[in-house]
Amino acid sequence: MNTETITACDSYLWTINNTTYTESGTYTVSTDCSTEVLELTINHTLSASWTIPDLMCSTDAPIDLSM
Repeated sequence: MNTETITACDSYLWTINNTTYTESGTYTVSTDCSTEVLELTINHTLSASWTIPDLMCSTDAPIDLSM
């Protein structure tokens, strides 16, 4: 059995089975002769499209972003 431990951002292409994973987990591929194990940690990045609405920027009132 061969084990590969990987940490990636957002997704990972495992060339053993040509599959792209987007979630952390343990994945296994077995053939007649061997077993391949992928221990994968996916770190998701924040979206760059998150913005503060214009209305919130046009006031002198305090803004609570803890919601």
